[in-house]
Amino acid sequence: MSATSGVRPTKGYLMETKRRIQTVERGTEFLKLKRDQLAKELTESLDVLKGRRGLLLNNLKEAYSALTAAYLSLGPSEVKSQTRSIKNTLDLEVLPRSIMGVVYPDVRIKETPKIATELDITLAHAADKVYEIIEETVTDIKQTAVFLTGISYETHPIILEEVMRAAMALQTKQNLQVYIFTGNLKVAQNGLEALYRQSRRQGVNYVKCTESLPEITQTKYGSVVITFMDDISCEYFSLKPDIIIVDETIVPADYFDHLSKVFGLDADAAGFLQTGNVHRTPVFTNVRGILVSGPSRKIQSDDDHMNDVEIASNDILFMFDRKPYDTAKAEISRSNCIRCLTCIRVCPYRSIALNTKPEVMPDACERCGICASKCPRQAIRLEHLTVQTISERVARRLPKKATKTFTPHIIAFCCNRSAVTAYEHACLNGYKVPKGIKVVDIPCGGSISFEHILFTLQSGADGVMIATCHDGNCHGERGNKYARSNALMAQDYLVQAGIEKERVIVTTIAANMSTAFAEESIAFNQRIKEFGPSKLVDSKQ
Repeated sequence: MSATSGVRPTKGYLMETKRRIQTVERGTEFLKLKRDQLAKELTESLDVLKGRRGLLLNNLKEAYSALTAAYLSLGPSEVKSQTRSIKNTLDLEVLPRSIMGVVYPDVRIKETPKIATELDITLAHAADKVYEIIEETVTDIKQTAVFLTGISYETHPIILEEVMRAAMALQTKQNLQVYIFTGNLKVAQNGLEALYRQSRRQGVNYVKCTESLPEITQTKYGSVVITFMDDISCEYFSLKPDIIIVDETIVPADYFDHLSKVFGLDADAAGFLQTGNVHRTPVFTNVRGILVSGPSRKIQSDDDHMNDVEIASNDILFMFDRKPYDTAKAEISRSNCIRCLTCIRVCPYRSIALNTKPEVMPDACERCGICASKCPRQAIRLEHLTVQTISERVARRLPKKATKTFTPHIIAFCCNRSAVTAYEHACLNGYKVPKGIKVVDIPCGGSISFEHILFTLQSGADGVMIATCHDGNCHGERGNKYARSNALMAQDYLVQAGIEKERVIVTTIAANMSTAFAEESIAFNQRIKEFGPSKLVDSKQ
């Protein structure tokens, strides 16, 4: 390499430089289009102003010519005599008008100058022209309206649609000049992009305030001034609007909190009577038989409200034809129950009522098993989730004879609404799920108690994995939380027994996460392989 030659740029550097140049070129082209658009709008506005100015000048010339002719034909004294009969007061009135919830002032001529006696034809012609000038001037008063939406927080698409429609109505029907000051304008909802383009064509101006917020001040005379920076030109402008409209939001009704407590409904963070849980979509709640629709569950359009009503109606009819569960409901032993009310507190479906003692309502029970796993006296029984039933299912999946080489035997308790599907898809897609992992499907991760975990390890399993739903998407709302607490109790027991607590884990797997299931299984299998056989198994053998 010669002394004059420099370091050759890498291919990545050249690609990055080319990308930056293309970005600058696109930005330059956009600025040119914006410049041409502004120039076109300015030219059109100037043409309109020129036309109005020409009309006023013509009316003034005709009025002046008529007055000159009147002076020449009648003389100054007669003109003064006849003009005294004209009532020279102009009475204007300002009426409040409302369109789509926006109230604005409407300026009208309440009383025009009146002629008491009959004028000379030339003088009457001059008076008519003066009246035309007055009417043209008053009716040409164009007020300015400013909408503030999504400035400090992102506005909801439903609210944005209302703002756009109100702006177009004021712009086209009431002859107001409308500006919409907005932050990050999101038009992804159906029809919003077309509505945005339509409003632009009808003259509504949009001012984006993503770089800096507009400064709003009030003068000593009471008028409001908005100072803002244009994101395109980076120039500052000021505007004196006649009307300022601030966007609204839709909040839950005041009585929703009371309804939530009475019926035991889980509400979202805002207070609507439905959480964001995917199992509640579209109109279901955590209590079977109680449906929510329209504005009781979230902010929606009118069309969405009607869809909710139709879905709710169909589901009510379906309830009467639904077949009963194949498994029995939870049963509470009256002799073992000490009325600690733990079952009432943990039941996500509010299916346990307190009479003399807690009783399960069969039609409301979802057979999730959370109440049974958390009962301190083991007074609640579900036949398909008893320790004996689960132990038998586990035993059928574990090898009866030990192998020469150590192969970890792992039991994966998987929620049948999420992780079971992920496991099946992982197998169908060819992922290498370790052979030693055996799946036991359960209605909810929260149904696996400390006793289930302990008996599984004693039955010959080297590790236990509980695969639950993600936070907020558990059908039992808090089933994954209870699964973690039960697993933590089991881990504490293992530590006291001198056994690695990492032999018991809880993971969250959605139904579409087949890859994640395979990865979690492989990682857990490798960890158990490093630990070696479980000491609980050795002691039993």
